[in-house]
Amino acid sequence: MPSDSDRAAALRPRATRPRMGLVLALWERMATGSPREAFAKVVETARGAERLGYDSVWLTESWNRDPVTLLTALAGATERIGLGFGILNVFSRSPAVLANTAATLDELSGGRVILGLGASTPNVVEGWHGLRYERPLQHIREAIEICRRIWRRERVDYRGKIFSLSGVRLGYKPLRESIPIHVAALRPQSLELTGEIADGWIPTLYPLDGIAAGRAHIARGTARAGRTIDAVEIRPGATVFVTDDPEHAIQAGKFGASIYIGPENSPYAATAAELGYADDVEQVTRIYRAGDHQGAIAAVSDRLARAFTVAGPLDFCRARLAELARTGADAVNLALPTIEPAVALPLLESLIASADPMA
Repeated sequence: MPSDSDRAAALRPRATRPRMGLVLALWERMATGSPREAFAKVVETARGAERLGYDSVWLTESWNRDPVTLLTALAGATERIGLGFGILNVFSRSPAVLANTAATLDELSGGRVILGLGASTPNVVEGWHGLRYERPLQHIREAIEICRRIWRRERVDYRGKIFSLSGVRLGYKPLRESIPIHVAALRPQSLELTGEIADGWIPTLYPLDGIAAGRAHIARGTARAGRTIDAVEIRPGATVFVTDDPEHAIQAGKFGASIYIGPENSPYAATAAELGYADDVEQVTRIYRAGDHQGAIAAVSDRLARAFTVAGPLDFCRARLAELARTGADAVNLALPTIEPAVALPLLESLIASADPMA
């Protein structure tokens, strides 16, 4: 665990005004009309976020629609906003594919790509991709090392514990030699690795009141690498419901919590338990692992659901997002429960005004 001095360093404010990003997903439950119509709404919402001053738009993966394809389309539909993979796992694509994909889209978009990487979970890597979930931290380390060598157009002779490459060189000069890499780390060792070698941390389904504790682990990694904590951008994600009925909104947020926390060996469950939610997590995992997935959703406590969501009237949401800046966030990625531009864009406009914690 981080020492008191680690925590003190991690709690120092880093910015008076965090930037805002937008997380978009084309889940079936969010889409109306044909897939083509739904994607047109994603494009319109992303363009609106760009006009409003959001710094980046992020697309998720897991078993949802392919983010590489969707972000490529968004690159042509936008001009300035950053394009974040949030996230690609390091098992289903080789480091060379990750590097080439990021470099190509970076060139196409004029240097706007942020490569979000993570180890994912056994149920995604093994259950969806049919691959063995082994040595996740080493996979992340080697993938990042290889990507950076490829972007520098080195002739890559690499001998790692997982990957071995011999004499390969990228066939074109990337627009940037150093594309930002953000890691969706959860556990203490992966947080320290993020601090050691990454450009950013994306806490995904990570209790929002635990950001300072996570930042302390990041700081230990940066110190080991001879860097300062400022070398790593901290960008938590939060599902935001602006509503006068927060209790109803909290219920809606329980589905996502249950499917990530419930499975065996879930790093999300272990992390939440470690950060003070052990009893809440135990209720969910016990029921989920008995095969009652609907019961597991009902077993997610309001307290646990609130750990991942911001729900309430606009002033409350603004204050909660401002608090994230005070506990160490450089930027916040907002996920809304809708992709409908007529609903999403007014919310985004009202929320970006909350980015100044002194407001």
